[in-house]
Amino acid sequence: MSQSQLTVKLSGSNQHTLWPEATPNSDLEFHMELLKKIVFSLWNRKKEILAERGWNAQPVSQKEIFAEYKAKASEFKGIDKKLGLKGADRYWPSFARVHDHNWVERRVNYLATEKYGPKDSVSGILMIVNVNAKRGEYAPNPKLFGDSQE
Repeated sequence: MSQSQLTVKLSGSNQHTLWPEATPNSDLEFHMELLKKIVFSLWNRKKEILAERGWNAQPVSQKEIFAEYKAKASEFKGIDKKLGLKGADRYWPSFARVHDHNWVERRVNYLATEKYGPKDSVSGILMIVNVNAKRGEYAPNPKLFGDSQE
């Protein structure tokens, strides 16, 4: 199968990227779960800080997500090295690469699409939404909280 058959051009993007199905499953699943947790944790942290000032929650940017991703990769690899963890005990699995900004950005975009994004197991609601596509800002779907003001 040629490379062009494995790629897709997402709306709002000028670069072709691999379909999620063309990425090795274990690496993709690990990163999609990690990025989902990063979006939720950054948004929650930001929400608490802004609430102290009486402000509404704000979405997180791709820049913030990538910075947290790099920090988590470094932290997890450091823990693995310090504790001498091997195999399935590792925090950062051996099959998982540390990817560049563009790769991470595309996977975060996938998280916010109906086709590839994670859905709530009870309601089936998409868990992460792209709040502002031009600026690359993401947040947990307000429908998950039953409050449209988040």
